Amino acid sequence: MTLSDPHFVRLGARLQLRVATAWLSVAWERLWVRLWWAASLAALIGAVILTDLLPSLPGWLHVIVVLGALAGLSVATARRLRDFRWPSLETAKIRLEQDAATPHRPLTAVQDRLVGEASTDTTSMQRALWTLHQARAKSSLAALHPRWPSPGVAAIDRHAIRALAVIALFIAGAGSWGDMGPRLYRAAWPSWDDSGTGPSVKVWITPPAYTGRSPIFVESPAAQGTAIPDILDIPEHSKMLIVVTGTSRTTTAMVGDRNVTLEKLADNSLRVEQELPNGELLEVRQRGRVLGSWKLDPLPDLPPYINFAREPQEAGRWRLRLDYKATDDYGIESVKGHIVKADQVAQSVTDPNVEVESIDFDVTLPPFNPREASQVSLHDLTAHPWAGQSVLVQLIVTDQAGQSAPSAFHEVMLPERIFQHPVAKEVIAIRKGLLTDPDAIAVPAFRKLSTILQSPASFGGDARVHLELATAKSRLAYDSVQSAAQTLPPILWAAAVRIEDGNLAVAEQRLDAAEKALKEAMERGASPAEIARLIDQLQRAIGEYAKEIASRMPNSDLNMLKPEAGQRSVGPEELRKMMDNLRQMTQMGAQDAARQMMAELQNMLQAMRSAATSQRDNPDVKTAQEIMRDLKSLTGEQSKLLEETFKQSRKSQMAAQRGEAQQKNQQQRQATDQQEKLRKQLGDLMGRMAEAAGQVPESMGEAESAMRSARDALEAGALKPATDAQGNALARLQDSMKDANEQLMQALAEKGLAGAVPMPGDGESGNDPLGKRNGPDDDSQVDIPNAPDASSMSERVRAIMEELQRRAADRTRPADEQDYLRRLMKQF
Repeated sequence: MTLSDPHFVRLGARLQLRVATAWLSVAWERLWVRLWWAASLAALIGAVILTDLLPSLPGWLHVIVVLGALAGLSVATARRLRDFRWPSLETAKIRLEQDAATPHRPLTAVQDRLVGEASTDTTSMQRALWTLHQARAKSSLAALHPRWPSPGVAAIDRHAIRALAVIALFIAGAGSWGDMGPRLYRAAWPSWDDSGTGPSVKVWITPPAYTGRSPIFVESPAAQGTAIPDILDIPEHSKMLIVVTGTSRTTTAMVGDRNVTLEKLADNSLRVEQELPNGELLEVRQRGRVLGSWKLDPLPDLPPYINFAREPQEAGRWRLRLDYKATDDYGIESVKGHIVKADQVAQSVTDPNVEVESIDFDVTLPPFNPREASQVSLHDLTAHPWAGQSVLVQLIVTDQAGQSAPSAFHEVMLPERIFQHPVAKEVIAIRKGLLTDPDAIAVPAFRKLSTILQSPASFGGDARVHLELATAKSRLAYDSVQSAAQTLPPILWAAAVRIEDGNLAVAEQRLDAAEKALKEAMERGASPAEIARLIDQLQRAIGEYAKEIASRMPNSDLNMLKPEAGQRSVGPEELRKMMDNLRQMTQMGAQDAARQMMAELQNMLQAMRSAATSQRDNPDVKTAQEIMRDLKSLTGEQSKLLEETFKQSRKSQMAAQRGEAQQKNQQQRQATDQQEKLRKQLGDLMGRMAEAAGQVPESMGEAESAMRSARDALEAGALKPATDAQGNALARLQDSMKDANEQLMQALAEKGLAGAVPMPGDGESGNDPLGKRNGPDDDSQVDIPNAPDASSMSERVRAIMEELQRRAADRTRPADEQDYLRRLMKQF
């Protein structure tokens, strides 16, 4: 049937559409009954393609399967279409009339012509009947409607093969949704690999070292028995290493919207190593073919957090005390202090052009990058020109990824040092004037310095102080006022501190510089030789500092306070051992252990500084010392009284055995008065203790009660009960010395004044501020080791290294383990 067929053209538009539909229906029935088998075969082939099975085959087998499928499909189609004929117009009209089930074939009738219609042989009756017949046929055309095709394949396909093919195609299509195009491409282009096996993809994802997470290894195809998680947790800033073997074709790695082309190596493998981009899917592709795919769960590195645990305040020795709490999800790298002047900040709010000056300094942080830190940091900022002024303090924490977070600002009065020496006071007054109003102070300052220099004895005749003051005087005379105001304050401050502290200030500066140099060298990974040299330098600085402490702190003022519980004694022998261990750790490459030991050394040095400075000038420390001194003296007096009472009791017992009558003598009355005097002294000490520490040890109250019982027994002449009561009082007094020490240390620690100042032991001779014994040495105070120190860090590191070497030399171990052990030992 064609659209130009005259019989088709004579039909109306509506009839033309219905006849065309009937024609298509007949054509479909003739085609489908011949092609349903080929179509089912094509659906099955499509399902196999979408399952992505073909790329896993060797290239040659892949080609054979594809060509075989195409050949089978072509042969099946050609054989079934050998006797196919397209339907004619008459067939379509007959099909339309049959589908409508109307009598007398109306579609054919309206197209018929009356024979001899134009001749005179037809009568009027004949023409009238023909016209009536045509009208009836036309009226029946409206009932002509084509039916749906019915090729009758169901009768032929009794096992519903076509339905199974459609279901298989649907399932494969649903499983490959979103990846249909690449799968069709991979099916059409086989992979020809030189090795004869499929490509192998190995992926190493290494999180940053500060996360503490282990590297992740995945491969495709996965090794048998290897369980791969559905989603890989990937910390931010992780690095990826992808190696593809078994192929030399161009391969790309896709993460999110980033594509990275793998570099071809000499052995025809492919490799790429770089930071893993952000994305939730990692795919390794080769010309549309996915060699490996893994879902990722990026773990963001959250910013750190820091805040003040309490308001900044002044601690002992005019130091600024900062209590803070900081957290980070992986570890804190550093904490810094930031100080600005309150008035400058207020001005900058209204005037952006105002320059805000600041003081920036490092804040104490526990070692090994802790995830949580609750720390107290003390800072001596008395030398800064802002000392004594209102400032705003802020802390800034930085994590190991470089992210920083500030705390809120807190207003505090920056501690200012108070000088006691008259000359030091004069020098500091000049310095303040140069900082505040240099024009007004320049001339008076010159005169004051001239007066001071005329009397060197007023500052002890120190040559260094004389040189510094002379330099300041010369600059006031010959330099401009503004130049002098900029250069003289540090010189005048150094001179005032030296006048006040003498050589102790210089020794402390050298100690600080040596400690800082050693810490910086360890942080940058300096050589063992350099670290050993800096350790020797620190040892010399400690020796000089200790010498100055001993010369300025007489023994009568020492040995009153015991170190806090858990605080180590600062002895020269222990410092020497610690430095030897530090040197040994560095030589062995145990960097973490060396850093930990360095942190402990810094704590010990800080304790030593506190011992040297806190008790000398602070009234709270002096009060605590006096309490401990008086308590010690009271304990000694009670011991002597017990001894005298015991002697009297023995005499009384001997007299009773001889049958002599006993009367209360003068010695007993004196002992009663002495016991009452000691009890009152203890009561006074308890009141002082309550003021200093805010509490009184229970042992003091028990000692006071025992003293009262002893007094009553002495007054009654009962020497044996009095002796027992006095012994109980003495034991309670000895306990109270320990309890009072702990409470006083706690009170001083809350004020930032706790120092490692040892208290004398039970014997007569105690320790000096650095732990060295006062008095003669004897064997009873010497601990002779009888076994190696198993807890020593150096011993543990040495044992670990020896075990690693032993295992690496064991040839019976797997090659992968030996390689791992060798790489591990390279770090040491």
